[in-house]
Amino acid sequence: MIENVCLPVTINSLITSASFTVNLINQKYKYGFIRLLMGIIYTLFLYLLCKYDYNKMAWFFLIIPIIITLVYTILLVTIFNKMDDKLEELNRI
Repeated sequence: MIENVCLPVTINSLITSASFTVNLINQKYKYGFIRLLMGIIYTLFLYLLCKYDYNKMAWFFLIIPIIITLVYTILLVTIFNKMDDKLEELNRI
């Protein structure tokens, strides 16, 4: 069964495992187990998509959350950099 798993399922399993491990290291057990449960459900969803030959949909559902996270991160970094610039201007006055 494991050798027949499509790549989106494998990638999502690795991301879920890494997230769970980081949460355990940071002693955020409750959050870690919730993330693990959600990751398992999402991995099963991707597995079912692949099983019924919807591989492109599985890739879509894998990549979209990653893209959204990257966009949010870029926006936050940009906003905080602009806020720092404005604070420096205010401190000069």
